[in-house]
Amino acid sequence: MTTLAEHLKRLPELQSEPRRHSLFADLGRTRQVNGEAYAINVQFWKRLVQRTLDQGWLVVENPGGEQDVPRNIHGHTPLVITDQSRLTFTLDHLRHLYTWQGEAPLGLGAVIRDMEGSGEIMSLGDFYATPAARWS
Repeated sequence: MTTLAEHLKRLPELQSEPRRHSLFADLGRTRQVNGEAYAINVQFWKRLVQRTLDQGWLVVENPGGEQDVPRNIHGHTPLVITDQSRLTFTLDHLRHLYTWQGEAPLGLGAVIRDMEGSGEIMSLGDFYATPAARWS
């Protein structure tokens, strides 16, 4: 099975320095200057977030190579909780996962807001506030 790090190494968008700088830039500024570039960059990140979710790459054994990462009783970091019916993540954890050659993506907040706005993901607060989330 491919790891997230292996997947990132193979992405042509990350091999091109100008493209990588565009992807890792503050997308709010990109949106003001070039709406088309903004849409393309957001689409890249949305696909990567979806692939990360689909592949289960949010649960990592040792994120960032840190030795003293606190873990829950299942051995997972507290940043990500998974079970068979739910998957949650934080913006900071995504930034950590997608840091490439020491550069963290500055525009992930805009991507997450876009995904929430389109219904692709929802905040945990909204999830718990929906009637379908309540146990019967």
